[in-house]
Amino acid sequence: MKPVLAHVITGLQTGGAELMLERLLEHRDQSHFRQIVICLTGTGPTAERMRGHGIPVHCLNLRPGLPSPIAIARIRTLLKRERATAVQTWLYHADLMGGLAARSAGLPVAWGVHRSNLDPLYTRRSVILTARLCARLGRVVPSRIVCCAESTRMAHIEFGYPATKMIEIPNGFDLDAFRPDRAARQSVRAELGIPAHAITVGIIGRFVPLKNHRLFIAGAGLALRANPGLHFLMIGDGLTHDSPDLNAWIAATGHRERFHLLGRRTDTAQLLAALDLFALTSDTEAFPLVLGEAMACGVPCIATDVGDAARIIGTTGRIIPPGHTDAFTTALVEMACATTDRISLGQLARQRIADHYAMTSVVKRYEEMWLELSGKIAS
Repeated sequence: MKPVLAHVITGLQTGGAELMLERLLEHRDQSHFRQIVICLTGTGPTAERMRGHGIPVHCLNLRPGLPSPIAIARIRTLLKRERATAVQTWLYHADLMGGLAARSAGLPVAWGVHRSNLDPLYTRRSVILTARLCARLGRVVPSRIVCCAESTRMAHIEFGYPATKMIEIPNGFDLDAFRPDRAARQSVRAELGIPAHAITVGIIGRFVPLKNHRLFIAGAGLALRANPGLHFLMIGDGLTHDSPDLNAWIAATGHRERFHLLGRRTDTAQLLAALDLFALTSDTEAFPLVLGEAMACGVPCIATDVGDAARIIGTTGRIIPPGHTDAFTTALVEMACATTDRISLGQLARQRIADHYAMTSVVKRYEEMWLELSGKIAS
């Protein structure tokens, strides 16, 4: 019988850690483990997709907040019932409760850390308190602490996590799912009424302050003065015409017709393939998945210098200071005008993802660690 690897995750919403877990399960080597997922909160589309990949998902339906001894006991019971041999946790609350449950059941556990910033301006108090508890328990509970980015590793060492247990395994990308696609490019442009020759610039991310959509819109408005043919696609929860703030910022540019507010979409790969440029204007990130997805589609990126953005992009795009409208505008205008360079950078961007962040190599690194954790190879 194959050993059982249990993943414990705080929730199954559409975040970076949740997507990465889903993709790992989709691309898993089924010869090594039988894998299960324990979600602290409720079910949802991500849980259903995981079940579609043949993964059992157990949702505990706990209320968000501080850790609970009852929750730890329930996780421990599930681990025992499923005969887990090792545990991988994802996000702080799961790290703490899943880690304590695993250790009380006598199982090795690897934590998963997916943030590079615990600034109270962007982080709930309960998350900071849970992270502090994890920092104190980091020397005794986990065998390994997996960081999705080098910036994550450094930030948590500074926060008090044990450096000797921390390893970096970056997020990975499926180059078959995210790829240049001429048909998608034509289809999206036809849907939105964008001319075939127009330069399209996209941003993906839910409408929250840390994503700094206001900077994106302000820079876009200034860039339109130099290149009135630009079109801007804004994709993510809350990015709709129902938002008074978005409407006011866009109206101030004087080019309302150039902004396409698409809200939440499930056809991300097709939308990315329709772009000429991708922008990330966040004030804070760890490992922005959308950068790698855009690059895999052959789209060069302009990104603020947050988390591992500069490391991901390398020399295939532009890095600008966070919150700097003029720098974003300059990069946008220059890259929009340089057609040959832009196409060349897009090709290099896809190759960079293939060389450094292919999903196959990321899955292999996780599975090697899990085998070590399970005692299948020497520690």
